[in-house]
Amino acid sequence: MKRLIALALSVAPVFADAIVRVYGTEQDILLAMASREIKSLDRVGGKLGQYTDFWIHNDGQMIAVRSLGLPVEIIDPDPKATMDKANVSYMTWAQTVTFLQNKATSYPNICVLDTIGWSYEGRPILMLKLSDNPGQDEDEPEVLIMGLHHAREWPALVTPIFIIDTMTKAYGSVSSITDVVNNREIYFIPCVNPDGYYYSHDQGHDWRKNRHYFPQYSAYGTDPNRNYDGAEDGNAYGAWGAVDQSKASHNPSDETHLGLMPGDSEIAAVMRFVKSRNLDASLSYHTYSELVLWPLGYINAPAPDDTLLSRVGQAIASQIGGYQPIQSVQLYPTSGDSDDWIYGWFYYTGGRITPAYTVEEASSFQPDENALDTIVVENFRGAFYLMQEAGNIRNNTTPYPIIGTISAPETSHTDTFTVSWTIKNPKSNPLKYQIQQLRGYNEFTDDCESDYGYLDLHSGDWTRSTDRAHSGSYSYKATNTSNDKCRMLSTKWPYYVKSPNDSLTFWVWYNTENYYDAVEVAVSENGRDWEFLDKWFGASNNWVRKAYSLSRWTGKWLYFAIYYMLDPGTRGQGVYVDDIKIGYFTEATVLDTNITATNYKITAPGNGVYYHRVKPKNIRGWADWSSPVKTVVDITEVAEGPASQASFLKPAAEGFSFMVPEGTSFRLSVYDVSGRAVKAAEGTGTGRPEILKGLAPGVYFGILTVGESRLEAKSVVR
Repeated sequence: MKRLIALALSVAPVFADAIVRVYGTEQDILLAMASREIKSLDRVGGKLGQYTDFWIHNDGQMIAVRSLGLPVEIIDPDPKATMDKANVSYMTWAQTVTFLQNKATSYPNICVLDTIGWSYEGRPILMLKLSDNPGQDEDEPEVLIMGLHHAREWPALVTPIFIIDTMTKAYGSVSSITDVVNNREIYFIPCVNPDGYYYSHDQGHDWRKNRHYFPQYSAYGTDPNRNYDGAEDGNAYGAWGAVDQSKASHNPSDETHLGLMPGDSEIAAVMRFVKSRNLDASLSYHTYSELVLWPLGYINAPAPDDTLLSRVGQAIASQIGGYQPIQSVQLYPTSGDSDDWIYGWFYYTGGRITPAYTVEEASSFQPDENALDTIVVENFRGAFYLMQEAGNIRNNTTPYPIIGTISAPETSHTDTFTVSWTIKNPKSNPLKYQIQQLRGYNEFTDDCESDYGYLDLHSGDWTRSTDRAHSGSYSYKATNTSNDKCRMLSTKWPYYVKSPNDSLTFWVWYNTENYYDAVEVAVSENGRDWEFLDKWFGASNNWVRKAYSLSRWTGKWLYFAIYYMLDPGTRGQGVYVDDIKIGYFTEATVLDTNITATNYKITAPGNGVYYHRVKPKNIRGWADWSSPVKTVVDITEVAEGPASQASFLKPAAEGFSFMVPEGTSFRLSVYDVSGRAVKAAEGTGTGRPEILKGLAPGVYFGILTVGESRLEAKSVVR
């Protein structure tokens, strides 16, 4: 019999392992946990607006639950016994592999099985494609079905297996299924977390995460559904690593540990696969709560396509029957989950509208075989509707416009030249473009001694402070006046990675709540799709230099970001950053905002180095800037007419312009301000102007020796 538990804190806990139901709204429970700095309760399910179920693993957690001041009920005093009893109703990992292999063998005309990656312990991440020409990449709507991110959520594996089994057996005899298979490309990843499933189901352990071992913390596991890259919209609260409102945890021992970096073995495989496809919809199965969820999950605000997301989500719930459709954040806020990442990556970087859904199946973790029969059938109806609807999503949505490529001549010998660009997703139907001209690119170590304006402090997330400094009197300080925040410091201008030896460098002093509040470093080519390079927590005790190789991005433009992620509990003394190497432009001029072509004629006001970038606009509004493209204007380089017999040496945009009479030997030596030789050229003159270029920004002195003559010039390269 279920027992209602009195909440007097003086009563000693009597259960060390149980599933406990806490009555109250999700917001009530989150606020109660935050006010008591309770961070590590293991949420397993619930009923929206009524109660939340927690798996209590020890007496300390029972005390924490009792401290919430809300009614509590034990609904399963021995969940391990419940798991053991249900075990026989579910496939083993080996049986799952055999099932998928047999499907590919028995139905080769509509199935192909592939391994898209490997788990931490070396198990395959299997993907089965279902389509009428499975070996071909056809231009058909694409749907991704995923199962079992969380190890103990066994029905989340059974449902995609049931869908595969039903559709392969019905193909050719049930017209609606045959039509979908013939006109869609459906990708199944039935078990995202094979190591966790094997450990939980086959070996009989209560387990949620993957099996990644972190020896430095003597802890196992990353929560796969907190390990995706983030919402991709530029908001720090949606980034990977955000832990405000207990969205996730940096503590490797916690159930929602988000990983040391995004993309543990299993999720890296899924993200690579997703980026390789043109998905029109995705669906991920979890348990339990009988809900259909859609983005955004990190913030109580609508996604750009909320009308579409909610319409399709409501229809999926209607097809299932009895499930409640809601925006994901209404259940509880999350970061690093599959839905926010898939929707956001395709929206801002992939150039598509891809609604992404999670179904929280069932009303318990491991329902028995009789209940499973109903659960998989009703969820088949929801998934099949989404497969059918994928065509409408593809054909009737207008994506966010993204510039594909931008080009201009590296060198122009006249004052006019053309900048051209392509649109990555022509279906976005840009209405017009604007073009911006940039000049005076420089690298600079921002020492914070003045308000230079080259860093985005994100409306007070960071401030100039005299509390501490690595050099001078000032540093950038992450605002540290409250918990539950995500503080972002980022570059306003992109930085050009000029060589494989280039690096991101800065100095940092930090004192954060160990294991819970973290500092993170990331780079991005577009300011949306951030790649995280490092994270840390604890105390540095002094200033520490950080340096990260940018060799992978040689020849590209990058934005930099530093985050300070605070959870609801205790906070340390804070984070300070100083002497960060960045890039900036001294001039930025919008030349035109009403361009309808995909090229624009530039008229340069004179010799020099010019950069241009382009931004598109469609019915969604103005989108993001492209990367800059560089052109050196040096009209002297193309002097026409007969070869001159007079030598000269003078400054040019990227070095020196010189001329030596035809057939005359010469040597040109270039020195920096310290007198160090940095470049040289020698040979026989052509009688026409030539350019010695390729110098980094700086001040240089050139000496041209022609016979007994010696010419000198100074050049400032910007």
